Amino acid sequence: MSRRPGQDGSTEFKEGSWWKFRLWVDVPGQIKRAHPSIPICPVKGPGALNKSQREARKRELIAEHTGRNKEVVESEGAITFEKQGEISLEAMRKRNREPVTDGTLEQYERILRLHLNPVIGKYPLSEIFNPQLKEVVDSLMKKELAPATMIKTIGIAKQVVGSAVDPRTGEALYPRKWRADLIDLPILNPDEQYTPEFSREILTGLAAYHEPRLRMLFTLDGATGARIAELLGLEIDKHISPDFRTITIEQQGINSKIVKRVKKRASRREVDIHPDISAVLKDFVGERTRGLLFATRNNTPLDYSFVLPHLQRALKALGYTDSMDISRLAGTHAFRRSRDTYLRNETSCPEGLYKFWLGHALGKDMSDRYDKIKRDRRKRVEWAEICGYGFSLPQSSSVPLYRNQGLDAVAA
Repeated sequence: MSRRPGQDGSTEFKEGSWWKFRLWVDVPGQIKRAHPSIPICPVKGPGALNKSQREARKRELIAEHTGRNKEVVESEGAITFEKQGEISLEAMRKRNREPVTDGTLEQYERILRLHLNPVIGKYPLSEIFNPQLKEVVDSLMKKELAPATMIKTIGIAKQVVGSAVDPRTGEALYPRKWRADLIDLPILNPDEQYTPEFSREILTGLAAYHEPRLRMLFTLDGATGARIAELLGLEIDKHISPDFRTITIEQQGINSKIVKRVKKRASRREVDIHPDISAVLKDFVGERTRGLLFATRNNTPLDYSFVLPHLQRALKALGYTDSMDISRLAGTHAFRRSRDTYLRNETSCPEGLYKFWLGHALGKDMSDRYDKIKRDRRKRVEWAEICGYGFSLPQSSSVPLYRNQGLDAVAA
């Protein structure tokens, strides 16, 4: 028997100590439908809800009991979750306030396409409640995805539902009270997340990589903790100070293109470097006076897809293992964690300064707001020399590592 869409249920009523309502429900193998009373919540005590909350819970129960499905959407002309996802994605591309990076947009689109649309894409947006997100969680569990990925996926689902607004007032068309117990996401344990970082020995080894561009990239990333896309966007004449002691972060190199924005407001900053690193950087730049610091033959930014395989092959050659998962190698973000860990735990660097160097947003404490060290370049450069960089550079007379380990660079 086909399901009958469109029910709103009966008016709620009290029965004993519970609020209830009645609903027509299909019975398999029978033409006649049942008309049971469905409990909403207790009248008093734990679990009691106010009138608007009861109405929202009632809609959830209707969706759960009738199994209102994907096929009813087109006949009703309702906007689907999939369509609203497209609208939300386009709005993110165009917005002026806190622009979204291309990488974030790609991740958003990929999660919609792979994990959300196949499960709830054809549902009317008005019918997306806690039980529908539970369907998504069940699907993600079958795929054995990491808890962090599941949490991000459900977060995007909620964002899509919340993005439908009345164009006249800007008010949400489908306000929801999301309930963690009904959605049943696994709890994220930070201690179980895969967040690798590099030891002093690994950073020293990477600083001796044989391919000049990557050797400089690995060295500079280890010494600054900048995001890899920030370094790939550096231009010699615009972002490197004349004394080679400071780099300016204000754009990124993503997908072999320059993106004229950074990840967030705090990411636009200056990063001061140790004299040893500045000497290596000056030698790498040589006679060049302009153009990208890390460029291909076609003068486009090096692409992450070129950098990552070299990094991971180098890590294998260096015998890298992570204490949490020795079968997995690290990505470039491990440079950032390593620098953060070093500055926090092995130096006396002022908190406001290392947060500025790393592009972390300062806290809301008034002392953070009054900290103006970021404006004093002389003092910052002094601290960069005091703090050091936490690994060793190869001697100028030494031969770079890996030449005989099958790690010759592929031309980019």
